[in-house]
Amino acid sequence: MRVLAQDGNVAVVQLPQRSSPALSVQGDSLSMLVKLAGSVAAQAARTGDADLIDDAEELRERLSDMLRVYESTLRPRGLPLPY
Repeated sequence: MRVLAQDGNVAVVQLPQRSSPALSVQGDSLSMLVKLAGSVAAQAARTGDADLIDDAEELRERLSDMLRVYESTLRPRGLPLPY
């Protein structure tokens, strides 16, 4: 893996098997994004706008899935969660 750029809690990395670079986000930052997406989804639910509700829920679910991968990687290795 090559680090192409780093800015604060975010890095752009290049995995050898991938043609496009990826974005690396710190776990605590990802956790905050999941919480924010949950708040947006809750607010969207109050609007009654079905498309907005679906999009907000999908965003929350995708970010939550990423956080689950992060957590399930750290736990077996005995690494503490930063949040």
